[in-house]
Amino acid sequence: MFFMMIQLIMMLLAFGLLGLSLDFFLNRSALPLYFALPLAILTWYLSILILMVVINKFARWRLGDVEGEMTPAQIRWWVLSNTSYDIALNLTKLLFFHSPIPNFFYKLFGMKMGKNLANFGYIYDPDAIEVGDNVLIGTYAILSGHYINKGKIYRGKVKVGNNSIIGASTIIAPGVKIEDNTEIFAHSLVLPFRKVTTGRWAGIPIRPVKKNDEK
Repeated sequence: MFFMMIQLIMMLLAFGLLGLSLDFFLNRSALPLYFALPLAILTWYLSILILMVVINKFARWRLGDVEGEMTPAQIRWWVLSNTSYDIALNLTKLLFFHSPIPNFFYKLFGMKMGKNLANFGYIYDPDAIEVGDNVLIGTYAILSGHYINKGKIYRGKVKVGNNSIIGASTIIAPGVKIEDNTEIFAHSLVLPFRKVTTGRWAGIPIRPVKKNDEK
């Protein structure tokens, strides 16, 4: 119920801001329609983005630094944080379809990253994700800062070291620490709170790749 109420309030704010943007540019400005409509949509998008960033930062501040099982109070702030992020992310995908989400977008929502990140995957709980320099995240790979087990929600920070590769459709669970110069092959699973040492890994769950495995 709480989650649905948060989503409803967020959507009402979004549509309210859209109405204000359209009213200003279409009814109150002297601009022609082909200028006014794109400006109204862009203004609406930027307004929503700024609002969601502010809400997200406040929710993350109230949530605090959580490692492990979350309390009911922490879950509420986590829901607010994730909902604001999801709205901004989905709106960005809608307006800029078929374009990769720029790295600065994730930074707005707390993700830490080094230089030369190439991300083609999905980022959940960006404030719990940290990647180093020269990292490649493959298509449909998932990096998540939370998981649910037996009705309980757990949070953990994910850290990916420098010069590492996360293969396509690989899942990186919360609390995982990946050392520098590590490659995780496609369609692999890294279980929660695991440390992955330098090397090449593959499988569900992952195991070291030996030379005989690659023949």
